[in-house]
Amino acid sequence: MPPVKVRYYFPYITYLKTDAAEAEILTGTADRREAARLMVEWGVKEALITHNTEVLVYDGKDYYTCPLKPRGLDGRTGRGDTTFSAYITERERAPIPQALEYASALVSLKMETPGPFKGKREDVEAFIHEYYR
Repeated sequence: MPPVKVRYYFPYITYLKTDAAEAEILTGTADRREAARLMVEWGVKEALITHNTEVLVYDGKDYYTCPLKPRGLDGRTGRGDTTFSAYITERERAPIPQALEYASALVSLKMETPGPFKGKREDVEAFIHEYYR
């Protein structure tokens, strides 16, 4: 369990993104679902945990997961930041399942090329239709 000083801020956080290792350090458990549950219990509105195989979101009611489906791994660094930025911007206009799918698809595309994602929304939507539906 994180120090009380850290947990104090959790109720002020809408979206908290951690990777699996960070979630374990914060919560003391390697179980990603349990870690997300604890973060929400401590006050976070939505806990997002990235892993090399999937992204998990928990909102206090339901767990959502979406796999990563990269066709290559040349650009795998920065995937957490990419996932989070895609998720929170998409979340402003879409419910969790759609925002999660969009973020997972975008980061899957990003992982194919070093550096930041330079594609367009249409590229992500085409990737979703080809690999997620």
